[in-house]
Amino acid sequence: MWKQTQQTTSSHLTGTAEKALQDLLQRKDIGFFDFAILEKGLKASQELAQKYSPRYEQIAILGIGGSCLGTQALVESLAPELLDQHKILFFDNVDGKSFYRKLKLCKEKTLWVIISKSGNTLETLSQVDYVSEHLQKNNQPSISQNAVVITENKSNPLSDWANKHKIEILEIPLSVGGRFSVLTPVGLFPAAFLGLPAEAILSGAKKTLQNQKFVTELVAQFLSSFERGELTTYFFYYCDDLKFWGAWLQQLWAESLGKPQAELSVPYACRGSTDQHSVLQQIAQGPQKKFVCFLRVKESETFGAKLSQSGFFPTMQGKGLGQLLGAEAQATQQALGEAHIHSCTLQAESLSGESVGSLLFTFELVVASLGMAYKLNPFDQPGVERGKVLTHSLLKA
Repeated sequence: MWKQTQQTTSSHLTGTAEKALQDLLQRKDIGFFDFAILEKGLKASQELAQKYSPRYEQIAILGIGGSCLGTQALVESLAPELLDQHKILFFDNVDGKSFYRKLKLCKEKTLWVIISKSGNTLETLSQVDYVSEHLQKNNQPSISQNAVVITENKSNPLSDWANKHKIEILEIPLSVGGRFSVLTPVGLFPAAFLGLPAEAILSGAKKTLQNQKFVTELVAQFLSSFERGELTTYFFYYCDDLKFWGAWLQQLWAESLGKPQAELSVPYACRGSTDQHSVLQQIAQGPQKKFVCFLRVKESETFGAKLSQSGFFPTMQGKGLGQLLGAEAQATQQALGEAHIHSCTLQAESLSGESVGSLLFTFELVVASLGMAYKLNPFDQPGVERGKVLTHSLLKA
């Protein structure tokens, strides 16, 4: 599980953080922390995965944003080799070239998992149409014969289509927003299908809810950052398997907290040590105040053989490559501290089902609590709606 190994003092805001979390947990209209709902979705996901996984070689996700990013984070964190083996494909955009390149990777027995909370997402439903025509042109069974739909339990274009073709539907609860849905069938069905530890993922989340002190201390860190006027929050992960976690968190943070009621920070995910050679200069000496949250995984810093001898750097002799990564994380944090840039560090022993479930759920709670503290709505995204309207207008034109 995760723990804070370094933090900026923020004790004066701990009470505010505790109240914000409790205000959140008392809401009956928000379901992403309701484990009765989540466990129901886990059971349904496991039962359907058990039915379908023996029949298919591969799973293909049609979805975008919150319907996809969380699942990508789960798979990459727990079994990145499945991405290399194309056991799961993510059709997460409508770039035509990329889309048709991925279609070529589809196997004869592919299960299409179509995910849209609203059931009316332009990109996702358009993907369904294009896959359908592609399969028809190549004399393959229709998508409706090999599909599962994950959407809200109400009438919408996607659920109506699924019911028409007698396609099994897994439910995204009405009380769970799309970007908070990774611990619903959105993430748990693909995890169960691939043999990932779906129960452990949810168990890690539940243990986090039982350790509210850890959550409130982290909320207090970010409240302190906002109080100091730090307008960018960098999440610097020193573990390659957290790459999609960074992308997932950027959406969760930006859509939830990017509201006109308060001038909160912009999220930016960085990869250590790679981005020490790109973004670090901006962090260390660029304009504006900023806050850095480091994420480190002990296994990434200890895995592999030690170098018996070095022809270039004597300091590397007797060291593992992961030790270099760990030293760079520590050195970067120390250097930023000397430059008076505030930071905190979260660390885990490894990326297990429990630790990954805990990490995802922790930041769902943190982000939602920050919204509650500033009395803004962290569960809507009105700033993106105008673009959707204009997209339809342009296509008509």
